[in-house]
Amino acid sequence: MTRAVFALVVGALTATAAAQEPPPDPAAARALFEEANGATAAGRFADARDLYRRSLALQANPATAFNLAVALTRTGEFVEAVRRFDALLEGSLGALSRTQRREVRHLRAEAEDSVATLRLRLPPIDGLEVRVDGQRREGVARLDPGEHIVAVTSPRHRPLEVEVALERGESRDLRPTLQLRPALTRGRLVVEAPEGGHLTLAGAGEAMGRLDLELEAGAYELTLVADGRSRQREVVVEAGTTSRYEVRLAPQRRWWLWAIGGVLVAGAVTTAIVLTRTEQPPREDPVYGTITALRFY
Repeated sequence: MTRAVFALVVGALTATAAAQEPPPDPAAARALFEEANGATAAGRFADARDLYRRSLALQANPATAFNLAVALTRTGEFVEAVRRFDALLEGSLGALSRTQRREVRHLRAEAEDSVATLRLRLPPIDGLEVRVDGQRREGVARLDPGEHIVAVTSPRHRPLEVEVALERGESRDLRPTLQLRPALTRGRLVVEAPEGGHLTLAGAGEAMGRLDLELEAGAYELTLVADGRSRQREVVVEAGTTSRYEVRLAPQRRWWLWAIGGVLVAGAVTTAIVLTRTEQPPREDPVYGTITALRFY
C-alpha cells in the first residue's frame, strides 16, 4: 500500500473512533499512535508495530488496530495481521464505513494469500504432542512464511525436532517418523517349565527349567528338550514390557496298531513331533500379569 492510501484510511478511521467513549489514557494512546505513524513513514515497521500495540492497549481504537495490521504485513506477520483485520470487520473496535470495510477486506485477502499452511500428518501414537515454535499444534498449522521449529514428543519415542522453511502462501505436509526410545526397543522374556526340561532360545540363551532374558523385540524360536525329545515353538518379545510363557508337556499318547496287508505294524504319535498352541487362554497372575501357556506335544 502507498503512503497516501495509508494516511487516507487512517484519517477516516480516526474520525470514527472519536465517537467512542473516552479511553482510560487517551493522551498517552494518542502520543504513541503519532510516534508509530512517524516510524511507519520512515519504514521502521517493527518499531511501528510495537508502538501501535502499546497504543492499542491503552485505547481500543480502530485506526490503531488498522495501522497495526498493516505494519504486521510489512514485518511478515501475516497470521496476526489476518486476525487484526477480522476484528475490524467484526466491528469489535467500532463501526466501519462501506469504503473502510472494502479496504480492510482487500488487505485481509492479500495477507491471507501470504499465510503458509503446514499439515501435520501424525501417526496414531498415544501421548503424542506436537509444538511449532513452542506452541502446541494439531492438524493444520497456519504459519508466517520463514523458518519454523517443529518438535514432536511421545512418552515411548525419542524426541524429534525438525526445521521447516516455508514460502509465502506455501502449503506443505509434514509426516514425522519417530523412533522408539532405546529402552523401549527391547523387552523381557520369561519362560518357565515347571515340569523340567532344557530351554533354548535361538541365538539368545539357554537354561534348565527357566529362561529370563532381555532381548530386542520380535519373534524367537524356543526349543524344549525333555524326556529324550526336542520340540520347537515360537515366542514373541514385546517392546517395553515383560512377555511371560509357561511350558507344559502334554501327556504321552499310547501306542496303537494298524494292519497293512495283513501285517500288524506298531506306531506312536510321538514319532512325529507336532507343536500346537494350547487351547487354554492366557491366565492372569496377581504378581506377574498375563502368562501365556505353551503346550508341547
